[in-house]
Amino acid sequence: MRSQGIDFLRFIAVALVLFRHFDTAPDTAAATNLATLVQPLQRIGWIGVDLFFVISGFLISRLVFNELDERRSFNARRFLIRRGFKIYPSFYILIGLTFVLFFLKHKLDTGQLFAELFYYQNYVQGLWPHTWSLAIEEHFYFLIAFVFYIVGKKKINYRSDSFIFIFFVLILLINYIKFSYRGVITDSNRVPYYTHTRIDGLLWGCILAYLTLYKTRVIRFWEKWIMLPFAAAAIPFIYAQANKGISDVSQLYFGFTFFSLYSCNLLLIVLKYESVFKWKLFAAPASVGVFSYSIYLWHMPCKFWIMGAINKLVNLSYLQSLLVYIFSAILVGVVLSKLIEIPFLKIRNRIFS
Repeated sequence: MRSQGIDFLRFIAVALVLFRHFDTAPDTAAATNLATLVQPLQRIGWIGVDLFFVISGFLISRLVFNELDERRSFNARRFLIRRGFKIYPSFYILIGLTFVLFFLKHKLDTGQLFAELFYYQNYVQGLWPHTWSLAIEEHFYFLIAFVFYIVGKKKINYRSDSFIFIFFVLILLINYIKFSYRGVITDSNRVPYYTHTRIDGLLWGCILAYLTLYKTRVIRFWEKWIMLPFAAAAIPFIYAQANKGISDVSQLYFGFTFFSLYSCNLLLIVLKYESVFKWKLFAAPASVGVFSYSIYLWHMPCKFWIMGAINKLVNLSYLQSLLVYIFSAILVGVVLSKLIEIPFLKIRNRIFS
């Protein structure tokens, strides 16, 4: 059963990403005034990916924990195939279309193509600048499949504190690795996109799933004493990021981890006040959030192909560019989700019913 609150968070995440990647420069005084409203959203837009990571880690881990509770075993092959039905069809259709267009224009880089096909485009430049996050998600799926396969095979007590402690150790190791990159982070390298510097967001989601299922006393304590103060504590950081921006170094050492925890906190708020998020006020954005994967996947093609094609015919203003970009990304994402993603999910559900 879908959660309208979580779909609303997905909408927030994908909206932040859309603004992050809108980089048209204002060309008039009126556009400059509008840009003063848009640019803060551009600066904080990177938060959207961290929110996506935590939501994904939480939901995927809940599914795995539930399967272990119900069946006392975990089918890693079934898990990976199910994820494949969700992720691969839309993704490989995008890559196939990109291949054709780049090939016709003699701009195809086979190295970039293989990076996309085999999901290591977060370590080397792929065909698209945004699919790096999909590589991290894919690596997380295989990590989870491996870990829980061992859990099921060896009959390890996955409800024990010692089991989830492993995830805390992994997060500490990842943050140590982040620190080891001090002095080497530049705009030209891909350190902030590496799996071993960003997968901790997904692991925080996994820990949250464990706590909500098996350590409800911890969750109740957090909800009572920490949840709302922590939500308020992030306001100065968000304000600083929105107005001045923060260096890649600060984001890597502090920002990514902080907003992974903050995203966990947002998820807890949504879960605690689920009845509030069922209000009609949240229905429309949540309905967009349902298609967040497809919107995320196709928003950059919309930017380069649709907005680029229209700009060749007419010179779009700053406002027109923003509207064309946002609405085309949502429209194409929704339509292609209904044409590709949802039919494959129906096939998956029939196979694994």
